[in-house]
Amino acid sequence: MNQSTGQNQQSQPLINYGNVKYSFKCLRRHLLKDKVYHVLALQNMITIGEHLNDPNPKYKLELNLKNTVYWKQVHGQNKAFGIKYKKNVKYFEASTEQLTKFREAISCFIGFHSIDDHYKIEKMIGSGSFSQVHKVFRLHDDKAFAMKQVSNQQKTDKENMQLLENEIGILHSLNNEAIVKIYEVFRIEENQYGLIIEFVDGICLATLIEQLKKNQNQLKEEDIKILLKEILKALNFIHQEQVIHRDIKPQNIMISQSSFKNVKIIDFGLSIKNSQQYNRCGTPGYMAPEIVNMKKEDQKPWTSLCDIFSLGVVFYKILSKGINCFQGQTSDQIVANNKKCQIDWSNVQQFNYSDNCISLLKAMLAKDPEERISADQALQHPFFIDLPPVLETDFAGNDMTQQSKVIVNQIIDKPNLDSIAESLNDFSGNQKQHIYVREFKPSRISKENSKEFSDFSILKTKNSETQVVQPIDNPPPIKFTQQEAEEIIQKFRVYKPQNKQFKYENLLKFQNCKLKIYKDSYYFGQLVNGKKNGFGVILSNNGRTYEGQFENDRKHGSGFERFPDGASYNGTYINGKPDGVGKFLWANGEVYEGGWQNGLKHGQGIWNGIKGDSYVGEWKMGNPEGYGVHVWVNGDRYEGEFHNSLKHGEGIEYLINGDVYKGQYVNGKPEGVGEYQWSSGSYYNGTFSNGLRHGKGLWIKDRNATLTDNYDGEFVNDKKCGYGVYKWAKGSKYEGNFYDDLRHGYGSMFWNDGSYYIGMWEQGYQWGEGEYCKKGEQPKFGTFEKNLLVIEDQEKLSQYHSKLPPQIRIRQYTTSQRSVRSNSQRPSSQSQQRNVRPSSVKSVNQIKQGSMGNNQFLCKKRRQPSFTKQTFDLDF
Repeated sequence: MNQSTGQNQQSQPLINYGNVKYSFKCLRRHLLKDKVYHVLALQNMITIGEHLNDPNPKYKLELNLKNTVYWKQVHGQNKAFGIKYKKNVKYFEASTEQLTKFREAISCFIGFHSIDDHYKIEKMIGSGSFSQVHKVFRLHDDKAFAMKQVSNQQKTDKENMQLLENEIGILHSLNNEAIVKIYEVFRIEENQYGLIIEFVDGICLATLIEQLKKNQNQLKEEDIKILLKEILKALNFIHQEQVIHRDIKPQNIMISQSSFKNVKIIDFGLSIKNSQQYNRCGTPGYMAPEIVNMKKEDQKPWTSLCDIFSLGVVFYKILSKGINCFQGQTSDQIVANNKKCQIDWSNVQQFNYSDNCISLLKAMLAKDPEERISADQALQHPFFIDLPPVLETDFAGNDMTQQSKVIVNQIIDKPNLDSIAESLNDFSGNQKQHIYVREFKPSRISKENSKEFSDFSILKTKNSETQVVQPIDNPPPIKFTQQEAEEIIQKFRVYKPQNKQFKYENLLKFQNCKLKIYKDSYYFGQLVNGKKNGFGVILSNNGRTYEGQFENDRKHGSGFERFPDGASYNGTYINGKPDGVGKFLWANGEVYEGGWQNGLKHGQGIWNGIKGDSYVGEWKMGNPEGYGVHVWVNGDRYEGEFHNSLKHGEGIEYLINGDVYKGQYVNGKPEGVGEYQWSSGSYYNGTFSNGLRHGKGLWIKDRNATLTDNYDGEFVNDKKCGYGVYKWAKGSKYEGNFYDDLRHGYGSMFWNDGSYYIGMWEQGYQWGEGEYCKKGEQPKFGTFEKNLLVIEDQEKLSQYHSKLPPQIRIRQYTTSQRSVRSNSQRPSSQSQQRNVRPSSVKSVNQIKQGSMGNNQFLCKKRRQPSFTKQTFDLDF
C-alpha cells in the first residue's frame, strides 16, 4: 500500500502494525466544519482516525521510502503535516511541539517533501558511482549538515531500495559518537533520495595519509596508537550491535583537526547485519582474502573479522607512510594480489616500530580468519596496554603530539602559529624577566575557528544582544624591554578589582604568578606549563576585564567580567562560559540572575527588563522554558508554562482591564480548551484556535445575572458558525445553523410570546421555505423574504409536517437548498433585519449584526514577552 486509503468496510479485521511510537490529536480544516483526528505513529504505519483506537481509520500510510509526508512550516516551525489521499495532499494541524515529536518518530522510515523548504544546498563535498554528498544548511537555524543524494537509476528498484533502507536502518540504530548520525530522509525525485546526515568538520584519513606520503612526514607511534584504538573502539561497538561495515578504508574514516580521539566511521552503504548471506563486495585492496576469493555462486555469511582485516590494511598504509598493502597498476592487478594475500613486511619494519606494534598488525592481517584477532581482542593487545597516561586524557587536543597537530592543521588549512616566543616572567623577586608573546596569522582566522586558536576574543553586548567578533589582529613578535614590562605591570597596580583578592599585591602571594602579554590584552596571575591555571586578571585595551579563576587557559570557576559597553557578569564559569549561578547586568539596565549552562540562561532565574517587565521561572538554553510567571509593565500577568519564550501549555492570564483567561496555549496564543472571563461579566468555555474561539463552546453574556443571553454551539474564527442554540434572557430561543455570527441555514425560532418559525434563514432573516405561526393563529407555510411571507402555499403545509420527525430535529443546510436570487433581492443592510435581541453587546470589531451578541476574544492581541536569545561565548 503506497498511498493512504479510506477504510469503509467495518468488518475488516484489525491489523497489528507494531507498537505505538507516538500519538496525538490533530485538526483537519474543512469548509463547513473542522474535524479532530487521532494520529498514531506505529512501528510500520501511520494511522489517522476519528477515535484513538479506531479499528478502521480513515487514513493509513505505510512507513517506507516509497511514501511521502509533506510539511507546512512558518518561520522554521512545523505547523501541519500532509499525506496524499486520492491524489490530493490532505493537511492536518497540530502544535509545533507535537509535530516535532511526530517528525522525530517517523524520520528515517519515510520520505519527506521537499528538501528545498527545509535546507539550503551549499556545495558538493564528495561523489561516488551512485551518490553525491553536499554540504547543506538548515534554514531555520543555519546549522550545517551533509546530504547524501542517492540515485536508484542504475539498479533495479527492489535491489537498490533494499540497500538504501538497509543503510538508513543501520545508521539510525547505531547510537555512538564515533558513528556518523542520520537525521531524516527526503524524496528529491521519483528515484532520488536525500539522506540528511551529520556534517563532520575534519578530514578523511585518506587525505592525511596522502599528505604524509607527499611531504615525507610521519606520525609518531603514540599518535598512531591513539588513532587506531579509537577506530577499533568504534568497530567493536558496531560488531557488538551485530553489524558489519564491509567497506573499511581510509576514505570512510574521518578525524578531527585537533584530536585523534575524535574519529567518525562513515558510509554504511554496504553494511549488513551479522550472518546475512551476500556475495563479495568491497574495495579492491582492502577486502579480506576469504571475501575476495569468494566465487560468484557462493552464498557465505560474512563475519566481523572481515572488517578487522580491512582495518589492518589501513594500519599498514599508515605505518608504511602511504604504501599500499596490495599494489597494482590496475584494479585487476590489485584484486589478484589481494587474493594471494602476500604481504611485504619490510615496508613497515624499516621504520623501527615497536614489537607490539608489528605484532598487532600481523594479528589483524592474518590470512586465515580463524587466526585473525577480533576488535575486542585487539583492544586488549599489549600495544595499547603501555599507552602513556598523558595520552589517555579526554581533553581535545591534549592527546595529539605537537608534530602531528602541525601536520593535520596544515592539511585542513586551519590557522596555525607561525612562531611562538614564550618564556616565564617571575615577578615574585627573580631577576630574569620573561614575557609571553604569541603571534597568529589574522588573515586566516575564521569566525568559527577563532575560539580555538585565539587566547582572547572580544564580546560585544548591547541591549541583550551578543555576538562574537573577530580576534584582534596580532603584529609580528615584539621584544619588550624592562621599562615596557613595568608599564604593563602598572596597569595591574592601579586596577580596582571587584574582589580585593585580585588586587595586584594579593595576586603576588600566589605561587607561579606570571605575566602573559597579548596584542591588545594582558594577563597577570597563576601560570602552569604556560597556561592560565588558578587565579588571575585579564585587562584589555578596549576596557574589557576579567578577574577570577582559570583552568587550562579558560575561565573556570568563580569570576567577574566587565565588558566595554558597561555590561558585567558575576558568577561561575565552566570551560570559558557562564555555567552554574550568576548575575548578568546589561548596559541598558536589563538584569538576569539565576542558573546558567554553556553560556546561556538555564535553570531557575529572574529577569527584569528595561521597560519594567519581569519574569521569574524556569529557563532552558537561553529562553523561558517550563513553569514561570511573567508580569508586564502595564500590570498584565501570566502564570503557567512556557516554551521557547512563548506561552505554551497550561496557564492563566490576568489582564489589567479585568479579563481572565485560563486554559491551554500554543506558541503564545490560546489553543485547545480554555475559559475566558470578561470584566463585563461575559464568559466563554470551550475550544480555541490561534487565539480565537474556534470549535465547540458555551458563551454567556453575563455570568453574574440570573437571566442572561447564552449560546451553546460551534464557533469559527471567533464567530458563531455551524450548529448551535442561542437563548435570550426573556425566553426566546433559536436552534439551528449559523454563519458569520448570523442565523443562516435551516433552523427553528421560538419567541417568548408563543410564536415560532421553522425553516430557512439567510443573513439573519427568514428567507426561503418555512412555516410561521403567531400565537393563537393558524400556521402559515410558504416562501419568505426579509422576514415577510411573499408566497403562501397552505397545500404544502401538511406535506411539510409529514416530513418532520415527531421531535423537531435541525438538519444541516446545504447550498442546494438555498433559493437563487439576484443581488437586488438580498438585504441592503443588516439594520433591516428583525431585531430579536433584548439588549445589544458591542463586539471589539463593532460588527452590527443585529441578531445575536458577540464578545470578541480580546486576548488574541496580547503581546509576548520580549526575551532576547542569550547565545554568546564569553571566552577570552
